[in-house]
Amino acid sequence: MQVHMTTMTPENPIASLYKQLPLPQQRAVNLIKLFIKVYNSKDGTGLFSGMARYQFLEERMKVAAIQSQTLLDFWSNLRQKLACPIASKSTDAELLEVWLLASTEQHETLHALATRAAELILIARSLLEHAKVTSDDSSLSPTPVFDDPLPLL
Repeated sequence: MQVHMTTMTPENPIASLYKQLPLPQQRAVNLIKLFIKVYNSKDGTGLFSGMARYQFLEERMKVAAIQSQTLLDFWSNLRQKLACPIASKSTDAELLEVWLLASTEQHETLHALATRAAELILIARSLLEHAKVTSDDSSLSPTPVFDDPLPLL
């Protein structure tokens, strides 16, 4: 039996928090991360742009979640409320996977999005930022720029 010695890096505290979240909130964070990856850029897209992008995201996310019966409805409602174009083909598989979740899982995720929007956005944004900072591979697709703070409510 061989023993390999590896250097352990301390776990990101936000990743630890994410692992402690109930599964519906984890799914919500993953969906938010996907939305941010698709539509965030230096300048943003549609209303998801400028200094107020996360405030707009939170406000419209709550409304979209309340108005939606499925995660497909939610994505469509949120995208339209933020005046964002259709997602690129590269995200099709991830979106389809989310949209094909069982009905109960979708309703639980929508409830999390409607009731914990600001907190879940903060976690999603922090996870993406940590991934950007720790990424060693410059060949990875660009990670979103997070240059504005999440507004305090």
